[in-house]
Amino acid sequence: MDLDGIFHEIVAELDAFDEIRERIMVLGRKGIRSCSEAIKKLHRHEEGVDGLIEEARSTLKEMLGITKNHPAVHVESYFDGIYQEFVEANVLKQVYAGTDLTPPSRLDPPVPAVQYLTGLCDAIGELRRAILDCIRNEDFEGAQKYFSMMEKFHDLVNALDYPNAVIPDVRHKSDGNRKLIQATRSELTMAMHIHKLNENLTKSSKA
Repeated sequence: MDLDGIFHEIVAELDAFDEIRERIMVLGRKGIRSCSEAIKKLHRHEEGVDGLIEEARSTLKEMLGITKNHPAVHVESYFDGIYQEFVEANVLKQVYAGTDLTPPSRLDPPVPAVQYLTGLCDAIGELRRAILDCIRNEDFEGAQKYFSMMEKFHDLVNALDYPNAVIPDVRHKSDGNRKLIQATRSELTMAMHIHKLNENLTKSSKA
């Protein structure tokens, strides 16, 4: 084959790759939006969460189907965002429901371990929002329950002794979550002290 023929073959392969890449990027953004909306509804205790998570699941499966015969597309991290958001939405849903978390291998579709970890790290930030909502509603029992989960998630992730090459971005997220947990602990402790003080003042005024 002459050089022109070789480059014709290369261009055809790259064009096909680029077309698939564009398709999964569009689908990925769609799936992320579904998960983000589901997370918002979870915090607001609104209906429609299951439908949005199902939309994200369907989108993710479509992406996997498109790339089934093109593994090079899959390994380019185009799935990281939707995997992480999908995990985050599922984790938060199960936390609010008070049910056990589904392991990555049993999610539908299954999620790779690293993306599950980064999604779990992101869920810690959502738990902070849940805690702040509880504080505003003076639900300190709920706030303490979610804070315990924050700490447990963080402790388990932080205990993983792998280099960044094995669990990319996990250590960075974990470092950020450490500061988030410290700030949340301070805010929760202060809110509980103020609440207790107000209760004591109310009792004193009625005495």
